[in-house]
Amino acid sequence: MASADNPLLSLPLLDIDAEAFDRLYGFVSHPIPFRAGRRVAVRVVSQFGEESTKVLQP
Repeated sequence: MASADNPLLSLPLLDIDAEAFDRLYGFVSHPIPFRAGRRVAVRVVSQFGEESTKVLQP
């Protein structure tokens, strides 16, 4: 099948780091840079789809 027939074949292939991808899923929080005078919003989504957002100030 030619790429003209299937547009998906003309897309570039992505090289995904499997270890980095695995770190996104799980129960461990990852540190983020926090600067003084800035606010940070934290959003938590439960396995039931319930969302909770909290804004933290220094």
